[in-house]
Amino acid sequence: IGDGPYSEVVQVKTQQGVPEQPTNLQGDAIDANSIQLRWDAPEASSDTIRSYELYYNDSLRRQNVRITIEPPTNSYLLEDLTPNTVYHFRVAAKSQRGEGARTPTIQVRTLEYVPSAPPQDVRGHALDYSSIEVRWLPPPAEAQNGVLTGYRVLYARRNSGAGVEEATRVTVDASQRSYTVHGLATWTEYRVWVLAFTSVGEGP
Repeated sequence: IGDGPYSEVVQVKTQQGVPEQPTNLQGDAIDANSIQLRWDAPEASSDTIRSYELYYNDSLRRQNVRITIEPPTNSYLLEDLTPNTVYHFRVAAKSQRGEGARTPTIQVRTLEYVPSAPPQDVRGHALDYSSIEVRWLPPPAEAQNGVLTGYRVLYARRNSGAGVEEATRVTVDASQRSYTVHGLATWTEYRVWVLAFTSVGEGP
């Protein structure tokens, strides 16, 4: 026959959803141990952003880390990182209703630094009355802190009292694992050191 009367008007407001993802995530290596990150707030957000959630891991240890940035800011300085290491970053905005979508992943590599450990298994033996062959292995990979560009072989007479600063130095290509020192004094003991270096400088 037809419709009856309408009910009283009821007003209902839709719930606010979680924030959209932040935009324009960027990162710059400040030095060998620090990366500066920055991003823009979500383009449309009907709810107050309470924090940003930063997610990252590194290519060396592959440890997953989460940092809550509160109160929310659009930049963050990460410190105490590993030199010459690629880090992967994502950021999400969080409101009282939950965490929104994360940004696409970006990669940032920290700058190189000097090696933090010396070459390994350094050995020397006499080839004849005036020559010594010195052999070594590179520093551990996690302590190289960059691309090795070479080695320094240092030597001095044992009874001369000379230390590293006074020793004779020879530069050797990074691909080499041995070096022969010629023209030494007959029947004389020598002290020998080997150190590695990157484009930044020498290690221990």
